[in-house]
Amino acid sequence: MFEIDFNSFDHNFCESTIYSFDPHPEYLNAISSLFITFIGLNAFFKPGTDFLLQILYSSLVINGITSSFYHYYNNIGWGLLDRMSMILIATSSTYIFMYHLDKIIRINRLENTNFLMKLLHILVTTYFTILFTVAGLHLETLFNVLFGLFLASLVAYMYLFDKYQNTLKIPKQIINFGWDGIKYIALSGVFWIVTENLCSHIFFIKYLFGHVLWHIFVSYGGYMFSLVPNYLTLKDENNIVHVNYDFFDIPYLIKY
Repeated sequence: MFEIDFNSFDHNFCESTIYSFDPHPEYLNAISSLFITFIGLNAFFKPGTDFLLQILYSSLVINGITSSFYHYYNNIGWGLLDRMSMILIATSSTYIFMYHLDKIIRINRLENTNFLMKLLHILVTTYFTILFTVAGLHLETLFNVLFGLFLASLVAYMYLFDKYQNTLKIPKQIINFGWDGIKYIALSGVFWIVTENLCSHIFFIKYLFGHVLWHIFVSYGGYMFSLVPNYLTLKDENNIVHVNYDFFDIPYLIKY
């Protein structure tokens, strides 16, 4: 049976070319990855987070660590750990929003509501099955494209919750948090795409440290985005929900 050696070289990201054109640790990418862990830990211990949010935040914690080792060692083993934890982030995020999607379906009084939700579950499960398989086969480009589809789907979720803001009784401040998260995630995607695609064509691109900015903006944006379903869950429990800010000036929700 064919097995992949954990320590086999995967590939380098743009930053490594600052130091050498041979395989080389990416120091700032490795360090900035730990910001993802910080965001996850900071959110994990906040009050008012339910089971699905705990899965999301713990996935962020693990992803930051695996990403850090991946950028330092650049081997396939850590690369797979990084990608698999990315899929866990995507899976938990998707189901967090699907949990509240039935509210919008009921608002529109669509026929066959149960059938629509079951069909959606099958489609989502199919997507993540393919994503796990692509990651395992080490199809890097295809994985990035498919993961990009997940990030794009967040815009659709946010659009729906914005559209039915009044019906769902979501405060404007919470909606703004969600759209801020979308903006940060979109910006992080631009940093990734520009840096990795132009690195070998424009000499100064590697000094912009776009992948560092990806780590920071995508994790913080994802957290801001998660405040929308967090609010809906707390409101469903008939709580009065307030926005507080922690020591790092990061908003979080607290129930009364």
